[in-house]
Amino acid sequence: MPRYNLEDKVVEITDYIQHNLINLNLKARKKEDAIRELAQLMENIPAISNFKRFLEDVFEREQLETTGIGDEIAIPHARTDAVKQLIIALGRSRHGIHFESPDGRKVKLLLLMGIPRESVSHYLKILAQLTRLLKRGPLREKLLEAKDTASVLALFKQMPQGE
Repeated sequence: MPRYNLEDKVVEITDYIQHNLINLNLKARKKEDAIRELAQLMENIPAISNFKRFLEDVFEREQLETTGIGDEIAIPHARTDAVKQLIIALGRSRHGIHFESPDGRKVKLLLLMGIPRESVSHYLKILAQLTRLLKRGPLREKLLEAKDTASVLALFKQMPQGE
């Protein structure tokens, strides 16, 4: 993974979504279980210095307000000392998961994100960039239909990243 200060560079989402951090067949039916299932992909990644603390911080953030953003998308995340650099895992649920989203729809696409605590100014920019990319109908629909992780990565690489 690239190492640089997020404050100094436009974040390229494709730098952080890797094939081993994608699960296109989430089995979980509940929000908490889905977050745990997706987080398991991150458990031994060097970017996370304390996996247990990272997961606790994600759940603490989720308690403040749902990270379901509508259109079958959720971006559970935490800005935490347990993460050394930005990390993103993507999950897809065919059956959908109740996430208390504003539109009431079940979530089918989840992006679990860890952000270093010191990355204050980019925190909201990263979330906004992901939201813009995913709220575009064609990308969301294509991700819902992607056959494999290579297809998912190709879709993100085709999208303009640094908006």
